[in-house]
This record gives sequence, structure tokens and C-alpha cells, in this order.
Amino acid sequence: MELRMAQILPPGYLYGSGFVFSGSFSQLYTAFGRGAPIPFSYTGCGDSCTTTLQGFGFSVNCSTVPVSNDDARAGFRSENVTTIGSAVPVFNVSSSLYGEIECDLGDSCFAKNKAAAELGRIEIANLFKAAPDCESDVSVTSCSLQQAIVEYDVVLQDGIVSLQHAHWQNDTVLYNTPPWDEPESLNYYGITPWWSSSMNWVNFFMLQFNEELDRYGDGELGPASMNPIFRLAQQFINDDAVNSLNSINCNTTFDDPSQYVVDRIREIAFRTSVAAATVTNNTILFGNDSLITSGLPLIRNWTQTVSYTGRSTQTVYSVSTAYLISAVVVSLLGVVAIAPLYWGWWELGRDVSFNPLEVAKAFHAEILIDADWNMSKEGLVKMVGEREVSYRVVDEGVKEEFKDVARKGGEET
Repeated sequence: MELRMAQILPPGYLYGSGFVFSGSFSQLYTAFGRGAPIPFSYTGCGDSCTTTLQGFGFSVNCSTVPVSNDDARAGFRSENVTTIGSAVPVFNVSSSLYGEIECDLGDSCFAKNKAAAELGRIEIANLFKAAPDCESDVSVTSCSLQQAIVEYDVVLQDGIVSLQHAHWQNDTVLYNTPPWDEPESLNYYGITPWWSSSMNWVNFFMLQFNEELDRYGDGELGPASMNPIFRLAQQFINDDAVNSLNSINCNTTFDDPSQYVVDRIREIAFRTSVAAATVTNNTILFGNDSLITSGLPLIRNWTQTVSYTGRSTQTVYSVSTAYLISAVVVSLLGVVAIAPLYWGWWELGRDVSFNPLEVAKAFHAEILIDADWNMSKEGLVKMVGEREVSYRVVDEGVKEEFKDVARKGGEET
């Protein structure tokens, strides 16, 4: 079976306007946020099938270490918290490019940032307070992500593709790849490069997950947060989320969010790999016409011939010969058992029906007691058809004298 899946992503597909996501990636981002199914084109695999696809993804390497409160203050507090000396981070999720430094437009530090972009190593730091006291170290899980070609186990069903496994540890990384950067498409300010495909994923991560919570000393109030909802912190706090987030103290603890955030990065990478392979307009795919010629050779391996395990559901009826013969024998025995009841039917001398009057006569209905034993339905109608009959409902609890009155009220035959 032939399937398409992108492996190295053209930068123009990710960000068509330099500073913002492209229209294609924005739509994909919206579908990701909704958890929408991922449409996928395939044929000939039955009702559903499982297979392995090679696509864009990340190699991941994570490790967890303890960090003292002093080091946490120095390395994980945002700038608007540095004036509060005793503030200690208790939950912090952030991402950056390895080797990247902050600088203004035109500064010489762009050379270092260019090297960081070309390296494309994404660093994710997840700080969380795991111990219910104020003295213990906090924990920091650091994950390093590198763009790579990854084998995904997938399920195809009803025109939808989905990941077979929930976690990134189940994927197979084939090899790391350098970021696909095209400075010419982004050279708005004469900077090479201003934006990189690796930076796209850092921005996505920060947009989705960047949060910081701090524990303050007695009488200190922290600054207003840029993210007052703290959606991620609410997922991983070990207590009633809303109340605890409003009163961080020494007993407040969190679980490690690393598995969750890396799994979400994996999902958006998979979605992007699927969606990019469906684009037929090369200008949309590569960002501008000048990049098409150089970019086409890099997408030739997007069409893959894969083996698969398919499943089809069919309705199949089977007959048990033994049961069938037994049923036929029982049916014939029923005929044999009933046949004697019809013995002597010729003595009636007329056609017999199952008319209700004839049936009533056969069972000796009182109203037909005076009719001839072999009278036809027509004769029975003539005999009793004009007879008036009254019906009464008599309560069992009615006294006997009232029952007598009820009996006299109707004509008896």
C-alpha cells in the first residue's frame, strides 16, 4: 500500500509570514487544540489496518535532577519576580533553542543564534516541587529534542489516521535531521536567518505550555501572571487545583509534566507530517515560487510503500447439518402427531373453516348449544345473528342482592 507522509518539513509550510504561523499550520494548530480526528487518504486496507509510517518527529532525551532553592531562584525565575528575593519557583515549564541568547535587532549576537538555529536542538525544562516542605530541593526534568525521521505505529480506520501508542517512548527514531531553513524566504531585515524551523517548535511550546508559579515569603505578594488560568499547573498539582494555586505554601506539590508535554509535541509533529503531505500547491508548501526547484528533491520520499495488517468484517452464516436434520425431523413429527386429529373429516360432508362461530360451536359455546352439531357458519349466523346480548361488569365486592339485580338487567340465553 502506498501512503504519503512528510519527513523533513519545508519552512514555508510552518511560517509563511516570518513572525507568525502560516495559514496551513494555523489551521492544523486549531485542529490540534480541538483534538479533531486526522483525515488521511488510503485505499485497500479493509475496515481498519495497522501499519508503520516514517515521518517528521523528534528524538527525545530526558533526565531528572534535584535543584536547590537558590539555584532555582537563579535559573528559573522570570524577570518580573527577581525583585522579590525570597520567591522560589515551584512549577515552571519553558523551552528554548540550545545556545540561543537574547539580543536586539542588529546586534552581533545573531551569529550565535544562527548557529543555534542551524543546530536545531530544542531544550525543554520542567521544574516541579515534589516534596511537601520548604527545605527540600525542587526537581527539574530536562528534555532535549532534535528534529528526526521517526517511525510511527498507526491505525487507519474510516478515513482517519491515529497513533497506535499514547507515548513518544513507543516510537522508533531512525536518524536525526538538520533543520530545513531557507533564509531567502525570511530575509525581511537582512538577517540570516531571522527565523528557523526549530524556532517554530519553541514558539509552539511556549504558546501551549509556558507557565511559572512561585512560592513567596510571608507578607509578600507575587506579580500578576501572564497566564492566570495555569491550565498545565492545574493538571499536575497534587491538591484541589483552584484553591491550591491561590495559596501556594510549603505543602504544595506537583507531579512531573514532562511526559505530557513531550507527548503533545509529538502529536503536533505527527499532525504536521500528515497535513504537509496532502498539500498539492507547491507555493503553499515551500513559501514562495523561488524555493520550489531546490525543495522538490527533498520531498520525493514522502510517498512510502508499506506493509500492513488489515481487518475486514463480513457476515457469514454457517449451517449445522446435525441441527438442521433434527429440526426437519421435529417438524415432520409435528405433522404426524396432528394428522390423527383430522381423521374422519370426510364425514362432515361440507367444507370446514376456522370461522369464529364454527370454532365456538366446536368448543360447545353456550349461546350455540341448540345449533346442529354440523351446522355451517352461514347457518349459525341465521340462528343467532339477531339475538341481543347485554354485558355487565360486576365487582366481586358487590353484595349478593346487587349481583342479582345485575343478572336481571341483561337477557340470558
